[in-house]
Amino acid sequence: MRAIADYPGEVSAAAEARAPHRLVHFCREMAATFHQFYGSCRVVDADNPELTRARLALIAGARTVIANILGLLGVRAPEQM
Repeated sequence: MRAIADYPGEVSAAAEARAPHRLVHFCREMAATFHQFYGSCRVVDADNPELTRARLALIAGARTVIANILGLLGVRAPEQM
């Protein structure tokens, strides 16, 4: 959640510094953070639907941020892999 919350500031800082490479670095870090989360947390928990909804929302937020960064950089994001 912290990485998602940092997104607007990172975009502003990259724009002010005219440093698009900062977005590339942030996107890579965001993807690494998401990968670590996905590898260590069970997303769908049949015993706790509220936790499942929260984690699915977190995944949707990460997906949106990564897609937005790629869009700013002019890179197309695949819908699925």
